[in-house]
Amino acid sequence: MVDDTAVVLQAYIPSLTVATLGQAKFVLHDAQRLDDLARQVLEHKPYAVLLDGQLAQDATGTDLARCLRHMRFRGHLVGFSTNPDAFKDQESQCLVDASVVKEFAKPEAVVGALALCLRVLEMRRRTN
Repeated sequence: MVDDTAVVLQAYIPSLTVATLGQAKFVLHDAQRLDDLARQVLEHKPYAVLLDGQLAQDATGTDLARCLRHMRFRGHLVGFSTNPDAFKDQESQCLVDASVVKEFAKPEAVVGALALCLRVLEMRRRTN
């Protein structure tokens, strides 16, 4: 999970850690350049990456998705934003596999929706 707000990361750590049997990794974006952030994410060898819609320094989750795809990341990219329209533009639709609305007060419910989303994405991948 990549976010620019430590409080948001902390809110999701328990639920994502349980849901992923301890495999979830959390990356805070603050001052690092996007290519450095992408490398930091890829060091964890993720199966999927949850991308905050609006990152630090006016960067967006779509910007990070573009950078990850350029670095040949083939896993799932899931937009993860409080703004339901953050990943609805044409470029985002091409780069990100899906998006889920992030609700700070309901991390368990959101993680359940993410789990379902990832199962559907994996079933689609297997049938293509």
